[in-house]
Amino acid sequence: MKQIIDGKLYDTKKSKLVSKRNDEYIKYAIYKSKKGAYFALTQYPYDLPKMTYDSEPGFLTLVNTDFMRVILAMFDTDAYQKEFGEVEEA
Repeated sequence: MKQIIDGKLYDTKKSKLVSKRNDEYIKYAIYKSKKGAYFALTQYPYDLPKMTYDSEPGFLTLVNTDFMRVILAMFDTDAYQKEFGEVEEA
């Protein structure tokens, strides 16, 4: 999927997939562009059952690094550590 946001082209096919989740509560795919910008493929809640990552319906939205840390810390700790480094065990 391609989308222009703030005058820049974001392309899921040319970006690194950082994390994705597809369950009954939340559906997203987060990407990192070659220049380091994070963006997410999401869908409105009423369309969630239709979302697949093959056809990539939905829309792209920019994700700042701080928000990215929160999302990955909550939903994908392995991806968090790949992006931001190892985390000390409690």
